[in-house]
Amino acid sequence: MGYRSEVAYAFYSTDEEHKGVINLWLKENLPFDAWDIAEYWHIDEGSGKYVFHALDVKWYADIPEVLLVKEAGRKFIDLFCNDGDNSRGACEHVRIGENTEDMVSEHHGNSDYILSISRSIHVY
Repeated sequence: MGYRSEVAYAFYSTDEEHKGVINLWLKENLPFDAWDIAEYWHIDEGSGKYVFHALDVKWYADIPEVLLVKEAGRKFIDLFCNDGDNSRGACEHVRIGENTEDMVSEHHGNSDYILSISRSIHVY
């Protein structure tokens, strides 16, 4: 069975002038073959947003499919998000683990904060 997480990544352009280049890079570099596009990816080319969202998955660093998403994120950040206020893109990553305190929230570039974590209480 193993430890399960909910994971999301968002990749998008924050600069209208470079949206076409960023969209092209995303189409060519995101791991659509490893993670079924219909099930895990939410794409809005008009706005330039590519969002990966996986529920109840094993998100271990040694799983090849996980490495592909993480590596695409690292490359995207290096290319489009590391220029301070002049960054052309944004990458966001959030992960919620099974344990209450196991949460990750990262935002790179000129992030619009389209991903966030919200824990809630459910009464049955």
